[in-house]
Amino acid sequence: MEITPVTFKLTESDITKYRRQISVFPVEREQSILNELHGKLQNLVARKDISTFVIQLVEDVDRMCSLLMSKSDLDEHSRRMILFALNYFVEEKDEIPDAIDLLGFLDDAVVVRWVMDELLKIHPEYTAD
Repeated sequence: MEITPVTFKLTESDITKYRRQISVFPVEREQSILNELHGKLQNLVARKDISTFVIQLVEDVDRMCSLLMSKSDLDEHSRRMILFALNYFVEEKDEIPDAIDLLGFLDDAVVVRWVMDELLKIHPEYTAD
């Protein structure tokens, strides 16, 4: 029996909502988001039951952190996109609360991946860094 992978995509309504939130995301929250991020990542990777989508989520979050820290010339929109995605990951009570075990990270993975894909459309050069 062949297993078909399940994929999740944002609806156009979700994309519109998130783009609106990104456009007004407060960049001054950067430091507080980064402060919360380390502990959340540590707790997640320490789990024994980590699944493939969570590994991808951690890699995407790490990539975004690297871009945020290494690109001093990062434009404001890209910075807002990254901070929005990192904040979504850090936030415990989002679309699917993180308290719902690993399923709680499913929406985080979808949103963070969407932002990463959008960011790479704008800055394809970021794939090589």
